[in-house]
Amino acid sequence: MSKLRRIPSSLVATWLLTVAVLAFHFESEPAMGNEVTEDPFPEERTSRLKPVLRIESGSRVRRHGAPRTKPASFESDVGLFSTAYEYEALAIEPLSGRARSSARGINNFGQVVGRSHNYDVANDEDVNQEAFVWGPTGGARILGTLSGVSSAWGINDDGAVSGYSFNADGFERAARWDIYKSPFAVDDIGTLDNTSGVSGDSSTAYDLSNLGQITGFADIPNDAGDFMPYHAFLYDHSTGIQDLGTLDTLYPQWQHGYSISYDANNKGEAVGIANNSSWQFRPFIYDAAGGMRELNRDISYGSNEWYAVAINESGLIGGHVIVATDQSFPYYWQDDLADPIQITMPVAFPYGEIYGMNAQGEMVGIMWDATGIEHAFVFDVDKGVRDLNDLIDPTAGWLLRWARDINDTGQIAGTGELDGLTRAFVLNPTNLGALGDELAADFGDRGLWHRNSGAWTKLSKWDPVELIDWQDKIAAPFDSGRGLWAYDPSGWEKLTSWNPYEVVAWHSKLSAAFDSGRGMWLYGSTGWSRITSWEPLRMVAWSDKLAAVFGPGRGLWVYGFSGWEKITSWDSDDIVAWGDKLLAAFNSGRGLWCYEASGWTKLTSWEPVQMVAWGDQLAVAFGAGRGLWIWNSSGWTRITSWDPEQVIACNNCLAADFGVKGLWKFSSPGGWSKLTSWDPEQIEAMADKLAADFGSGRGLWLYETDWTKIASWDPEDMETVDVF
Repeated sequence: MSKLRRIPSSLVATWLLTVAVLAFHFESEPAMGNEVTEDPFPEERTSRLKPVLRIESGSRVRRHGAPRTKPASFESDVGLFSTAYEYEALAIEPLSGRARSSARGINNFGQVVGRSHNYDVANDEDVNQEAFVWGPTGGARILGTLSGVSSAWGINDDGAVSGYSFNADGFERAARWDIYKSPFAVDDIGTLDNTSGVSGDSSTAYDLSNLGQITGFADIPNDAGDFMPYHAFLYDHSTGIQDLGTLDTLYPQWQHGYSISYDANNKGEAVGIANNSSWQFRPFIYDAAGGMRELNRDISYGSNEWYAVAINESGLIGGHVIVATDQSFPYYWQDDLADPIQITMPVAFPYGEIYGMNAQGEMVGIMWDATGIEHAFVFDVDKGVRDLNDLIDPTAGWLLRWARDINDTGQIAGTGELDGLTRAFVLNPTNLGALGDELAADFGDRGLWHRNSGAWTKLSKWDPVELIDWQDKIAAPFDSGRGLWAYDPSGWEKLTSWNPYEVVAWHSKLSAAFDSGRGMWLYGSTGWSRITSWEPLRMVAWSDKLAAVFGPGRGLWVYGFSGWEKITSWDSDDIVAWGDKLLAAFNSGRGLWCYEASGWTKLTSWEPVQMVAWGDQLAVAFGAGRGLWIWNSSGWTRITSWDPEQVIACNNCLAADFGVKGLWKFSSPGGWSKLTSWDPEQIEAMADKLAADFGSGRGLWLYETDWTKIASWDPEDMETVDVF
């Protein structure tokens, strides 16, 4: 049988889820080729602006210690975040009164949904299920219920959650939650009606897209009332529930079989399984234009039960075929017209099923051996199937059994055993947040340019106010009333004609601050929404939250699950996101503080002039001859008495500009090495490279193991991006 849940036994529904530098070499720079001479901006696309405001209060502050000093030295040895493993496993603990937790879905903010539950040993089943949503900074919270037990299966980037909850009549009903509404009220999606207007009793929702379309299945009775199959549906919050039917050409369809939809992408395409006219289960794809269409099958297993379970925006589809009891082989389709390609499984785990997929085509699922031992796996066409247990620290106490979902940053949600206890997990790639290898540069009157694979392309003749790396786009506000625009390989899109004074990328959204009383807005897949009329002095994307300083006297706030929360009435001079922590500098002798779930901790009474998150460490410059310090779980370490003019974190080092003393690199082990005696105007990290603008006509240079001049023009601004 399949590892997906069967309802009834004849049908399956899913459980888806340097080195020191010898000299500064001046080589001839590559030509600024591939210039686009025409204005790249297309006709403006209209954006929607929708007003809304939520502000709440509350704060906690507690004091703790001051830095411990060490002698100033360029030879200090401080541990750098590094690991030989590809993922770090994080447990999601059960909610109060529950012994177990299971994860089902994860969005691009790293927010996870699933359920906490107990286990009935006598009946070998989960009981007391309770849907939860978990965030990297907010922990797990209970979602609402219609009346009885509940479970969450999917979450999109707008905070909509799909799943099921039992109602007061004891029926399982497809459900939808919104985590940005407090309390987390639950909506009953309903069931399907037959031609007589009679509704079924039960329904279940699985995944959902950033369009807000929810997949699942719902009961639909026949007219005689003596047969109750269920059909795949697509649900939209504005248009309601839609019957997708079956692959049977006979009507009425509810008399001729079952179907289930498991996943939908952001193009409105859904995949699942459906009966054909012979009541055989076949994989399908559905869209509004073409309706339900059967996918091709491998003729080696042409008569077996086939599943299409996951689909991404490129049209890549993942699924499996059941070849015998407890034996499934995973497959993928490159598009809806392609033949399925069987995934080669490890000898030790010959059986498997795909449950989740991201935009890059990485797939996750479960594999098992002939004895039923289960392991979670990740697959892509380049690396093949890999056991996730081989990609984490073996001393961490984990056995990863089910991988349910993977987001576009490579984070994986699933269920395993931690020291023998059933726990939901999140796997964070150890290179999460690693820097890209593309560069966007503003050359003033010469316009905005993009460098990729050694070649420059002119993106616009306009001079941007700032550059923002936003997923696979470049966001750029332009002055003179030109507004805010976004660029991707398809071209430019105008997001608004308003000119923001600050823009922050927050996963799939942009946060923009506008003056003249317009306040702070979010831009996402559904357009614009205002989250407050206050105008922030500073904004920072902090994991699944936004942090904002509003001043004067309004304090520091965070925006997350339930709207706004005030975490202190003090006005911060600077804030920096650092994993699940928020660092805040306060004036008037209050110093540097760290905020996390347990509250505030004072790190030092000194006031920093610059803070940089560097892996699991924090680099802080205090000025006034105090030098550059590192703070980690062991406390403070001063790595030099020199005061840097600017410090940035690279993938494996710190780069520090010490003015007339030149540009230096700090790594551990290795300590300090001087890269050049020139004083840069600005520096930018690019993967394992460093871009430096030296001004005064010296141009833009790139350092890897040596220096290469990549442009003779001096940029006004530059930003590492990931567009192509």
